[in-house]
Amino acid sequence: MPSTIEPETEHAAPRAHLSSPLEAAIEAIVEFAHEAPTLSVFYRRCLPVFASCLRATYVELEHRHAGTIVSEAFSDERTPADFWEAIAQNALTDALAEPGTRYRLFAGRQVELSIALFTAPIGMPGRRGGALVMVVPFRSSHELEALAQDLDLLCSLASSLVEAVGQSAGSAPSGEEEVTRIRKVSGFKSEVELAYAITNKLRTKDGAVQVALGSIKNGTVQLLSISGLDDIAPRSPGIKNIRFAMQECADMRMPLVSQEQNIDDVHGGARLHRQWRDDVGDAAVASLPLFDEGELVAVLGVQRQARAPFAAEDLEQFRAAVEPYAAGLEMVRVARRSLWHHFATSLASNARAFVEPGARGRKALAIGLALLMFWSFWGSIDYSVTAPCTLSPSTGRRVAAAFDGVMLSAPLKPGDRVRAGTVLCAFDTTELRLEAAR
Repeated sequence: MPSTIEPETEHAAPRAHLSSPLEAAIEAIVEFAHEAPTLSVFYRRCLPVFASCLRATYVELEHRHAGTIVSEAFSDERTPADFWEAIAQNALTDALAEPGTRYRLFAGRQVELSIALFTAPIGMPGRRGGALVMVVPFRSSHELEALAQDLDLLCSLASSLVEAVGQSAGSAPSGEEEVTRIRKVSGFKSEVELAYAITNKLRTKDGAVQVALGSIKNGTVQLLSISGLDDIAPRSPGIKNIRFAMQECADMRMPLVSQEQNIDDVHGGARLHRQWRDDVGDAAVASLPLFDEGELVAVLGVQRQARAPFAAEDLEQFRAAVEPYAAGLEMVRVARRSLWHHFATSLASNARAFVEPGARGRKALAIGLALLMFWSFWGSIDYSVTAPCTLSPSTGRRVAAAFDGVMLSAPLKPGDRVRAGTVLCAFDTTELRLEAAR
């Protein structure tokens, strides 16, 4: 695989004939359509067949169907999946606006092998809802026409079998899909990184001006990401308007829209959303609450150009695309916390439970225990101990007078307390004074 790739040319793909590997692929795709429980599983099984039949190293597909977006990718062992992800995402965006199967050529600087990047539409005529991108190494340009025709045939077949799949992508996810989703979510280092991945991808798919995502903590919206912004300045007036509007959506627990055209069954008179709309130049803005098992976990905010207003189907597609990953924000946040953070969170949770109304006995017991612990560290008690004993000095010293004389007094008794300067005895100094006078 070349270490550096450069776009060269772009061509429209003509038609060609059937081959034996193609017949085997057709049989497999038809079988998958009847066996797969969901559309996501159907495409997941089809992509390796596409790759094997057409000698592709990487295949990625996105299809909007029944109110949700199915996204699947396949990469063989020869090429890391992340090598082509960015190029494939841009190609998918372009493919949604291009008719028919097309391909672009890339040339390696260090090897003779060339690469063809194919794009093909997914969906029935008049109801096109997605596209497929496929990376195929080749040595001769004569192979490209046959590959393009075979890819077109396989995509058309898969599109025609969508309605035959046992369960549509809009139904409840299967256990297998849930495991896949958890695996994707667990690869992110933080909830902010996951949020940016969601908002940036949704903005690319929808063509929105801006997409924002915020999590719910204690009933308050905390902005995690805004597509196109590396840093969120919380005090910026524009950021404040977005967060206030999303908080309005969280408080009302319902989708809110502000645009020229009203949507049936969608609230369109929210004051803070009107303020957000005025701030961005009279565009179309919307916020959607995202739930996990009935609990509000996040809010999605979307800004579109005024000429591309929201429809009820758009809001449902946003919800179906993002809501399955909303619970993953909390999962990533908890999984990436340090031990000290877990302790602090637990302490704060217990403190909130303590100040809530009710449970007077529990509160009295907790206060009593706290006072007891405080006293055990800093309190004191006066007490005395009585015991028979004999005291003896550790050291003894004999003191002698500096001259002979008569002792006048010895006021102390054995056991009296003394200190520096205490008179132990007094001598008659009359003779000393007379002699000093002579």
